[in-house]
Amino acid sequence: MKRQSVLIGALLLAAGGLIAKFVGALYKIPLTNILGTNGMGLYYLVFPFYSLLLVLISSGVSLAVSRLVSLERINKNKRNEIIIFKTSLLYVFCLSLVFAFSLVFLSGNLATLQGNVNAKLGYVAIAPSIIFASLIAAIRGYFQGQENMVPTLVNNILEQIVKLVAGLILANLFLKKGIMFAVFGAILGVTIS
Repeated sequence: MKRQSVLIGALLLAAGGLIAKFVGALYKIPLTNILGTNGMGLYYLVFPFYSLLLVLISSGVSLAVSRLVSLERINKNKRNEIIIFKTSLLYVFCLSLVFAFSLVFLSGNLATLQGNVNAKLGYVAIAPSIIFASLIAAIRGYFQGQENMVPTLVNNILEQIVKLVAGLILANLFLKKGIMFAVFGAILGVTIS
């Protein structure tokens, strides 16, 4: 029975990953039409540093929470599962808050170092998503520790759909103010998702 539930969970995650990748690919085509090549360059300029911060904060959190929760689940200790979950949420929230505020504070310096001061708004737009993504990593770990892959599946797909809709709408809306603001809108769509 255990092997079957692991297989079903893996299949669910794989299917969700494929759907999410497909929606993500659909997003890039109209976004490129809205932003153009210069805008897309500016859009992708903020993501390497954002990814680095995200890895520093939430790397291993999902796996650690999943492992600890599953051990407590085996021991039928629901109270410790909840303590692990709450502690992990508090940990990633505090750490990600510091990193998000640091990113906003240093956004101008980072943009200057990258050779494009227009990237400053992108850093400001992506900073709150550090907090959300870190919290989501802990939440995913909790559900995966309970062998429930459905929340992760739903989250992956909804995240991409919201990014598609919000990112394209905001990019179009802010395009009237210029390409820098259109990129801000697209990155804000990522944060909202």
